[in-house]
Amino acid sequence: MNRIEMNVKTGKQTIVPYTTLEKAEWVVLKAVELAAEPARLKQVASDQAILEFEEETAAMTADYSQAEIDTFSTQEAEAAAYTADNQAPTPLLDAIISESEDTKADLVAAIIGNAASLKVGAGKAIGRKKKKVRVALGV
Repeated sequence: MNRIEMNVKTGKQTIVPYTTLEKAEWVVLKAVELAAEPARLKQVASDQAILEFEEETAAMTADYSQAEIDTFSTQEAEAAAYTADNQAPTPLLDAIISESEDTKADLVAAIIGNAASLKVGAGKAIGRKKKKVRVALGV
């Protein structure tokens, strides 16, 4: 292993061998770099699993605006309340059907079905992500 040294006064370049100490320092630095590589690769694989999860779950709600997504929990709660007691107050659902011309029964059935599907899809995606992260990190 050699290095090139340049004389700043003359501009002449000379090939000079590394000293034993310089070689030893290089070996130590390379060993430290290589020792860190598995951890870095594990983190990259974990980050990739999380990114895939985020893309998968985003696709589940891609047909909805954020404003509509923000009402999902209220829609589901009102649909469950209506299913338990058809006299329960459901102001959000009432507003939706006043403009959509859906029947309340059809809307409630759709909300309950969509919520169940979303929970199952998200649950499976979470499970896949957890497994991939665990494998990536070796835990």
